[in-house]
Amino acid sequence: MTLANRPKNILLVVFLIALAIVVGFFISGINRSPENKKIGIIGDANAATPVTVESYEKSVNGVLRGFSVTDHKAIGSVLEKLLALRVPASEKEVHLTLVSLFMSYDQAVTKKDGAAIAVALKDLHTFAEKNSWSGLAFTD
Repeated sequence: MTLANRPKNILLVVFLIALAIVVGFFISGINRSPENKKIGIIGDANAATPVTVESYEKSVNGVLRGFSVTDHKAIGSVLEKLLALRVPASEKEVHLTLVSLFMSYDQAVTKKDGAAIAVALKDLHTFAEKNSWSGLAFTD
């Protein structure tokens, strides 16, 4: 390589790096999941609108109404729907408790641990008694 070609090579390398950066930004913009936009992770138009306790409770009730503890396949779907909900600040602890209870129940069912399933069901039952608005019902 001669000294005369060196500046041209440096310009070529700089151009290729800049092109790679532009293509990377373009590709990352394309890969934004529409599912993420739908549940409010990216660009949720309603994010500025505060959610009320009443609308949150209604949403939880809609997710949990009709849920049967014997339908183990539905646990994952319930968890997914609960995690997608917008939660008012005053209800974050209740929501975290509810999600945690369903995660414990899911893990116990997955492990087929009878004792853990019994504990998880007891905890879900206690939650349902304290939060009748949730729509979580048990038939004794």
